Amino acid sequence: MEFEEFKQVFTEELRCKAREEKICITFVQKINSGRKEAITLMLPPGALSPTITLEDIFLEYKRAGTYDGLAEFVLGQLKKGKEKTDGIRLDLSSFEGIRNRIFCRLINRTANEELLKNVPCRSWMDLAIVCYIQIGDWAPGGSAQVTRELVQRWHVTEEEVMDTAWKNTMEQKDPFFRSLGSVLCEMQEQAGISGPDWQTEGRLYLLSNRERWYGSVCMAYPLIPFFIEKSLQVPAYYILPSSIHEWLILPDRGEITRDELDSLIRRVNATEVDPAEVLSDHAYYYSGGHIQTV
Repeated sequence: MEFEEFKQVFTEELRCKAREEKICITFVQKINSGRKEAITLMLPPGALSPTITLEDIFLEYKRAGTYDGLAEFVLGQLKKGKEKTDGIRLDLSSFEGIRNRIFCRLINRTANEELLKNVPCRSWMDLAIVCYIQIGDWAPGGSAQVTRELVQRWHVTEEEVMDTAWKNTMEQKDPFFRSLGSVLCEMQEQAGISGPDWQTEGRLYLLSNRERWYGSVCMAYPLIPFFIEKSLQVPAYYILPSSIHEWLILPDRGEITRDELDSLIRRVNATEVDPAEVLSDHAYYYSGGHIQTV
């Protein structure tokens, strides 16, 4: 089946199997991929309705090579999403009811031109800072994009929303900066597995926040670039976009060219990074107290 036929057949079957649950087709704006049709399990006002894009469901159908059990699987995933957010009620009707849950994240500007037409944002380098609503007690628990429609409903200015989100981010999302080797060793220990002694690899450093979620925005914090310079005791370093969650920092010791770094970033983005989490396709460079695009 092609996508349009699949969408019609699948949604009809899903609604039949859902029985008392209300299933709707909605549109969601996804980072780096634009506006997408999605299956949404509709819940009462104030509750958080779980959503899965039809494109992702169709790709799973193509990957599995069979339609058998797909509706049951998707319905199960939607119900798991509902269970995760049971008890969480967000009052989106007023700014005061939500202001402590609004934070900033950094995204690619070019890949999100359509999204940026509909959300409050600020520029940073050739990227964009946007706001999100944190659903749970920590960022990986889920998020929702702050849109201009929401801002109008709140009867506040976009500037006030951005200022509030930036203040919350600075105060609650502490930066995390360590050698990549020590981070990898810690991950091995937590997983109870043995592996290489990454501590000996001291060339790369990781910058994120302590949640390691949307932590790339930390590079926009005041004094962070200067802090890295002093910590590494180097006058210049490359800033490599690992994902929307983190940066990798490489001291400039003349061992690699900028073109080689850009080629490496594009290759890793294409093969290792979730498309929704790609931040940029090139390196940045810090020298003389300033960050510049490479």
